[in-house]
Amino acid sequence: MFGQAQIPFNLNSGTKVAFHKTFAMFRNAVVWFDEYKNSIDPQRIEAIKSAYDGAGHQKSEMTQANRTKSTPVYSSAVFTGQELPTADNALFKRVLLLEYHVTHRTEEERLNLDKFREMETRGLSHITAHLTTLRPIFESNYEAVYQSTVKDLQKELGDRYANIEARIVLNYAIILAGYRTIEIPLNLSMPIPYSTMLKLCAERIDTQNKLIGNSKETSVFWDLVQYLLSCRMIKNKEDFKVEIKHVLKINPGAGTDTIERTFVDPKTNDRESRRVLYLRLSKIHPLYLTEHRKQYSKNGMDKGSIIHYLQHEDSYLGKVNSTRFEGGSTFAYCFDYEMLERAGIKIENEEEGQEQVIPSSVVISEPNEKIQFTQNPNPDSNEDTPF
Repeated sequence: MFGQAQIPFNLNSGTKVAFHKTFAMFRNAVVWFDEYKNSIDPQRIEAIKSAYDGAGHQKSEMTQANRTKSTPVYSSAVFTGQELPTADNALFKRVLLLEYHVTHRTEEERLNLDKFREMETRGLSHITAHLTTLRPIFESNYEAVYQSTVKDLQKELGDRYANIEARIVLNYAIILAGYRTIEIPLNLSMPIPYSTMLKLCAERIDTQNKLIGNSKETSVFWDLVQYLLSCRMIKNKEDFKVEIKHVLKINPGAGTDTIERTFVDPKTNDRESRRVLYLRLSKIHPLYLTEHRKQYSKNGMDKGSIIHYLQHEDSYLGKVNSTRFEGGSTFAYCFDYEMLERAGIKIENEEEGQEQVIPSSVVISEPNEKIQFTQNPNPDSNEDTPF
């Protein structure tokens, strides 16, 4: 589409200089970066995020004038790979995600692919050249079409729109508005009607938003908390607890007074009981950092940042200044446990509420000592048999 075919830039092996220069090779074109993996250099991920905002790579020049030199961003980019871009949640919000699952093609599809490849060898830049003649149409109509397209997407998404990151919707609107700008003013016969493209984009937005919700740092945090519990690295009544409450005295934020929160059934407006998760981060957060580094090969969020994001979760209720744990009273962060469960988060032991009963016939010994079964297993015998 943009002159001679270019080989993609390999994100795992290409140099830093070549990476930044790729964005400046063509003006108003699309460049291709291949072999994306979440394990690539974090600085490269940051550079991709910056390129989204049009910010190029800057470096200082060895001159007395303390000048800087910038490699500009002239192109949009396509990234391909076998991993979802979940290394950084902010990166995931900057892309339009297209997934390909089909591996087997029909005979007709294979023939069409062969025809298309033959067209590629002759060149496709005539299509791009024709599109450039429509620039005056874009200059006159695109802004109004874009605003209308955003409203169409909001309407198509309906109630789901309230829970979707605005940036994701706007990203799709930018592309969809370009498609519509060509279709409507020129009354062209497009291969796919705008109405169909609108539904397709709404579906992609919904899917991508759910994937982002599952990959964001708070979800990773809760996953690791559940892992720590399964490994018995954190303990019930010591690092967390779940209690049934009708009223909860909470501190909603820094510098505010304690208030009472009464739980009410939204349908009947009657008071109801609610399971509340009390969470202590004094030991959980250091363990979270350790396991995050092991499993994701990068640092987790600092304590202040993870608290900030947790406080913006729908399940967050507030902070209590003092509540009883084993070892003493301390402050804790409170969450609506039923909302967490609906999100697939379970922070209770399976034996929750059950006391561990040790039979009187078993003697728990000190380390390195033998454990003996002292009760006679044979009622007909008068001797105790070691186990």
